Amino acid sequence: MDAWITDIIMNSNILPDLDIIVHTLWQIWKARNSFVFRRAHPDPIQVVRTALANALTDRRLCAASPASQRRSFPSDCVWHPPIPGTWKVNIDGAFIPASSEGSVASITRDHAGRIVDGFSSHVAASSALQTETQALTLTLRDLMQKGHTNRALTVESDCQKLVDAVNKSCPPPWELRSLLAEAAALLQGFTNLRIVHCSRDANEAANWAAKAHHSRCLPLNWPSSIPLRFWI
Repeated sequence: MDAWITDIIMNSNILPDLDIIVHTLWQIWKARNSFVFRRAHPDPIQVVRTALANALTDRRLCAASPASQRRSFPSDCVWHPPIPGTWKVNIDGAFIPASSEGSVASITRDHAGRIVDGFSSHVAASSALQTETQALTLTLRDLMQKGHTNRALTVESDCQKLVDAVNKSCPPPWELRSLLAEAAALLQGFTNLRIVHCSRDANEAANWAAKAHHSRCLPLNWPSSIPLRFWI
């Protein structure tokens, strides 16, 4: 696929419209998942036909809707890049009730939206809140180990309880005290890091990675192959 995309880009005279590229890649991704999880052999011709049909439908819908009536998303429902010179780190956790294991994911992007780092991991946990907190502590450890303690960093989480507890806006739940103590100790090693809350919609990429890791279907090279719908 990489070679195909590179060939198309290098031959700008045959470059299709962006919406066709996006729909085609999305259908390829869906066909790949159907094969991996359901052993359904994809039909390449049908994949392309579906992609073209969806792109055509989108164009017709856009053409039929006056610009003044088109739906716009609230500002807090989309991911916003950080200011130049700053990295934004989105974290999330996935936990299934009645289990003793969760998964966490962390995605770091620069001011242009480029992914500069990312990781995922299984963790021992007894609640969703514990999983979210470990997403933070593991992210802080990873950033520290890679020498980013002096970089301007913004860490975003869609877990309001975690953000409030870390920023001491409210007393931490008893189940998080030991984990939060570790996070507080790690935070002392950073010179310019802040932790803020974001909406779940703005945290979709990290949420996707955490859930996929928990389901054991996350590609090893996932930081470089995040689905297009999570790009800026």
